[in-house]
Amino acid sequence: MNSSKYLFLIIALFINAAIYAQNNYKEGFIITLENDTIFGGVSYRSDLEKVIFTNNTLKANYSSVELAGYGFTNGELFHSIATKKNYFLLDERFVQVLVYSSDLTLYKDSDDFIIKKKNESFTLKKNHNSTTDKWRGVVSFLLSDCLSEKEVKIATTKLDSRDLSKLVAKYNYCKGSNFTTHFRYKKWNNISVGIVTGVAVSKLNIKRSSNGERYLLSNYKSTNPQFGLMLEINSPNTSKKLSYQFGSYFSTAAFSSFKSIPSGPVRVENHSIKISLTTLSVPISFKYKLNNGKNSVYTLIGFDNNIVINSNLTQKSEASTRGVIEILGGLEPFNISRYQIGAQFGLGYLVSIGKTSIGIQATYTQMSNLNASGQFNARINKFETSFILKKN
Repeated sequence: MNSSKYLFLIIALFINAAIYAQNNYKEGFIITLENDTIFGGVSYRSDLEKVIFTNNTLKANYSSVELAGYGFTNGELFHSIATKKNYFLLDERFVQVLVYSSDLTLYKDSDDFIIKKKNESFTLKKNHNSTTDKWRGVVSFLLSDCLSEKEVKIATTKLDSRDLSKLVAKYNYCKGSNFTTHFRYKKWNNISVGIVTGVAVSKLNIKRSSNGERYLLSNYKSTNPQFGLMLEINSPNTSKKLSYQFGSYFSTAAFSSFKSIPSGPVRVENHSIKISLTTLSVPISFKYKLNNGKNSVYTLIGFDNNIVINSNLTQKSEASTRGVIEILGGLEPFNISRYQIGAQFGLGYLVSIGKTSIGIQATYTQMSNLNASGQFNARINKFETSFILKKN
């Protein structure tokens, strides 16, 4: 199978995985407009802004105007509320419930927060381009009828789910209201470790800037196994979809060529080249999940640090004139650089099974120059397909 067909197969696999992952059902429920709760499988399609629900008797799609809310068993709860789109229009959409009460309710809407007191709602916007603290004044005002400034400690409060949930719960307790807290504190950083094994297809491309080094071909190719470890770090309180992925992979590559060059009426030069490399790759990437759930598709973008642990170059050149063999010398050696760096892009698909995840990942890397000398540029492009087994 040539590289183009191989690449097409990998892309088709990930497209099918993405379609399958979009309807990734989890145990949960929907809340009808009549406040009836129906249990079944729930999936939220952010691209459609709809809840996909299924059980033994029903399979349907619901928008935010067709449901009062939905949720997941022992997990997150979402309500459909109307928020201001502009001065004239209201926008009905699903928002996450952090604290619910008849007195003071706290919602999370993407990076922003909404506090509802009685029948009036206040939006606390996280403005990354501003250092203003207008939201602190709003929160202080809403809590002032029961909590003192000393109790609120607004100056040290952060605009995040944890701090705001504590304050709203404290207020409802002060008022003697019945309230439920749906915010679950997650560890600031989650670290998972995995084992990686797969195949690396390496292409060595030679671009000559002169007529020298004619004994080198323009392209070499090597397909070899690789294995190693990966480390993933994410902060669920900041983002459920973005994480950092690090790797440490061992691999080998072997390139060889034989080239005959006529150098006269009866004289032919024969050049044999063998290049073998043992490398340690240390990729560092941003990983972004396209969807959350047990089955997830993700993208990778970052860079790969390639360290040549061992290299061996065998060069044999000779000339043949009417059967007489002459050993040639004077060809400039191909000195190999011990370190390369390159941009890396990739796609992956993971399936979570209990406390373990298994998956497949494909990456493409274009490295910097492999040669440290010579009137040419030698670069390796790598296409890697890896199988992953990691602990969640």
